[in-house]
Amino acid sequence: MERILERPIKIRRGVAITAIMISLLSRTMPIDGTISPCIPDSTTAIAVAKAVLHPLIGSEVIDGEKALSFYASLDASPHDNIWHVEDAPPVRAQWVSPVIRVELEKDSGRILKVDDPIFVYDPPPFHVQENIWTADNPPKIGFVPDEQVAVDIAKAVTHPPSTHPFYAHLNKENEVWIVEDAPLFREKWTTPIMRVEIDKKSGRILRMGYQ
Repeated sequence: MERILERPIKIRRGVAITAIMISLLSRTMPIDGTISPCIPDSTTAIAVAKAVLHPLIGSEVIDGEKALSFYASLDASPHDNIWHVEDAPPVRAQWVSPVIRVELEKDSGRILKVDDPIFVYDPPPFHVQENIWTADNPPKIGFVPDEQVAVDIAKAVTHPPSTHPFYAHLNKENEVWIVEDAPLFREKWTTPIMRVEIDKKSGRILRMGYQ
């Protein structure tokens, strides 16, 4: 930054301020999951889990009239890099209903497991059958199958949240969602752009920061 300011080049004040903002913001935002946790708290973990569950189990139990309450907890140290998001309290003495569960990495946001138990009445007797997706056996559509899921995840992991709406498009060459708080086709855009790159198959946050 010092070298840039020392150059005898006259630039408009607005351009200079924008450049400084980009420099400062890029230092505070994580570039990938190894620098700072992509899922730093329980609120973020629940928001990401609900975004992933939305296309897998339906919107009614996520944000409809019969929406379930979800809770998030971390494993005890030194294995405290995995969030467990469930539709049941972490401490439960008596709990008879099957539990919907999402496991995701704190550092990278990668989805490790989704467990969706369903009631089965045929053939009798009544029993529970589980739909289980894992990092090694993800859904055929991926954990981030569409634009809406990608946008919901980007909204959840950006701190502080952007004041602009997010837009997502898929890079089909590497199956990575590019989510930005600016339109894809933009002629004039003066503010720094928040960019989040999300792997379609695993849900891993590959990159996050201002540009």
